[in-house]
Amino acid sequence: MPKFTAAALAVPLLVLAMPAPVVAQNRGPALETTAVSPSAGRETQALADRFFTFLKAGEVDAALRLAFPHLAQGSAEDLASLKERVEADLVRFGPPVQWERVQGRALGSFIVRQVWVSQHPAAPLFWTITFYRAPSGWRIQDLAADTRPPGPLA
Repeated sequence: MPKFTAAALAVPLLVLAMPAPVVAQNRGPALETTAVSPSAGRETQALADRFFTFLKAGEVDAALRLAFPHLAQGSAEDLASLKERVEADLVRFGPPVQWERVQGRALGSFIVRQVWVSQHPAAPLFWTITFYRAPSGWRIQDLAADTRPPGPLA
C-alpha cells in the first residue's frame, strides 16, 4: 500500500481548495434600451420618492412593502436579508437626507432600470432599481444598494 506524506497530500488539497475560474456567461446579444419616457419617468419618480421617504423616516418595513412580494427573488428569507442590509446601511450611514435619479434606461415600454444616489450624513449610497409596469401600474421589481457607483460614470 503506498504511503502518502503530508507534503504529497498538500498539493492536491490546495488545487481542490482553489476557486474555480470565473467564466463569462453568454447571455446573448446586448439588449437595446431607450431613454425613459417622460410619463414613465414621472411615475417611477413618484414610487422612488415614496421608497426614500419611508427610509428617511426610518420605516424600512414600509419601504420594502412597496417592492415585496414583487421583487424578483421574493422569498421571506430574501426579504429578511434585504431588510437587515438596509437597516445596517441606515445605522452605518444615517438616514437619507435627499436623493436623485442619476441614470435611467427603458427596456421596451414596461421595464425601466434606474440608478439613484441617496445622500446620507456619512456617505452616499447608489441604488439600482428596476421598475416594472404591470397591468395594475408601476412597481419595484428589483433593487440593490452599494457604496460604489454601478458601472463607469459617463
